[in-house]
Amino acid sequence: PAPPPPSGRKEVEGEEDGEELEDEEDEEQEGYAVSPVGDNPHRCTLIYLHGFTLQGGDYMEPGSGLPWSLGDSYAPGLRVVLPSAPCRAQPWGDEIPSWYVYASPQSNRVGDAAALEATRSELAERVREEVELLGGEAHRVFLG
Repeated sequence: PAPPPPSGRKEVEGEEDGEELEDEEDEEQEGYAVSPVGDNPHRCTLIYLHGFTLQGGDYMEPGSGLPWSLGDSYAPGLRVVLPSAPCRAQPWGDEIPSWYVYASPQSNRVGDAAALEATRSELAERVREEVELLGGEAHRVFLG
């Protein structure tokens, strides 16, 4: 049997089974992990980061044509981790999912280096977990 998914993620086979799982700790990212379906072996992992204000679950829509979605574009040996960024208070007043705090709404500059470092640390841990699942074969883990 496969090892259990790290905390904060819902492990699913195929896009129809996904449900968001809340984290027990606020600073951890929640999200999804989609493993290969059926007897297709896990050959590589893509850790896919969502865009500003979105969440990992936004990429679980059936029929999306993404390689982890069943259909013509399905990649049989691909495992996908879809983390969700925590909601962060932005300087203009909104609290929205974001990988870091922006300096202003007119710029992509980082406004809070500590928030960015927390994201980097969490993502580094996710990469290490996936490398371990692949028997140490780091060249099979991709971040995008």
